[in-house]
Amino acid sequence: MTRFLLVSLLFLSAMTRLDAHYFAVDRSENGQSAKVRFHMGTLVGNEDEVCATDLLFHSIYVGMPDNLKTGISLFQEEVGYFELSGETKRLLLFLNSFDSYGKKILGSGVGEATFLRAKKVYLEMLQKECDETEIEKIEALTYANMEASKHHFFTFLTSLPNLSKEISHEPQPVSHQETNLHLFHSLRLTASDCRNIDQLIHYLSMPWYKLMRHSGKANRLGDEVRPVHPLRFIGYVLSQPKLRKKLHHDIEGSSMVWSKFVHGFGDRMHHEKHHNNLYQYVPGFCQTLGVPTQMVNQYISSHEWELLLKELIHRHSH
Repeated sequence: MTRFLLVSLLFLSAMTRLDAHYFAVDRSENGQSAKVRFHMGTLVGNEDEVCATDLLFHSIYVGMPDNLKTGISLFQEEVGYFELSGETKRLLLFLNSFDSYGKKILGSGVGEATFLRAKKVYLEMLQKECDETEIEKIEALTYANMEASKHHFFTFLTSLPNLSKEISHEPQPVSHQETNLHLFHSLRLTASDCRNIDQLIHYLSMPWYKLMRHSGKANRLGDEVRPVHPLRFIGYVLSQPKLRKKLHHDIEGSSMVWSKFVHGFGDRMHHEKHHNNLYQYVPGFCQTLGVPTQMVNQYISSHEWELLLKELIHRHSH
C-alpha cells in the first residue's frame, strides 16, 4: 500500500500509523482534541474508485442526523484526502455513530436523493483545490459508480474500531461480545478479496450456459478467495444485499451450481475444523449476522454444510 504524502516533517513526527495504513492520527498534547486524516488512495485501486469511495463517505455523512455531527469539522483537502477533527470525546462518539450508521446504510442502500445532495457538498468542498478536469470527472460520477465502491467502504468501516482505540490511547475494558466480534473481524478480508468475491458470485449467478463460457475466470477467482476463512467469506456475502439475493435466487436455484458451491464451502469448513480454526470464530460470526450460535455449532458438529447454508440464507432473505 502507498503511504501518506505528508505535508511536513512536523506532521510526520506527530502521526501514528494504524495497521490499516489509510488513517493517521494527530492528538493535542493534553489529549482533549484530535484530528484524523484519511487517504482513500491506499484503500482503493484507481482514481475513479477513489472519487466514488470519497463520495460514499460524504453520502453517509450528509445523511447522518445533525446531532451526531455536532462539534465535528470535516475538511476535504483534495480528492482522496480528508480530515475530521474535534474534541476527542465528540470525535469518538461520531466515529462510533458513523460506523453503526454506515453499516446500516450499506445494508439498506444510500438513496439517490442523498447521493445527489452529498455530491453537491463534495464538489463545493473541492472547488478551491481541483482543476476543471477533476471537477468534470467528479460531476460525471453516477449513483451506480458509488454503489460499485461499497466493498471498499466495507473495509473502511471494519477498521474504525482500531482507529477509535488509537484516538483514545487508553486501554478500554472489553466485553466478551466485543472480543468475539474483534476475533471474527480480525480474519482476513481485504478490498481485493471483496472485489473477487463480488465477481465470483456474479459469475456463479449466471445461467449455466453462460457460466460455462466463464468457467476459467470463475475457477481463478475461487483460487484467489481461497485464503479467506469460509465464515468470513459467507459472512461478507450475506451482509451484502445484492450478493445475498444472487446466492438465494440464482445460485441456490441452480442445482448444478449449488452443489458445487456447497461442496467448495464444505471442504473449506472441514479443513478449518480439522485444524481447530473454526469454533472460536462462531460467536462473532453469529453476532454479526444475528443468528443463534447453538444452531451454527450444531450444523458444524454434524458437518451438515448444506443445511447450514440454507438456514443462513433463508434467515436473511425475509
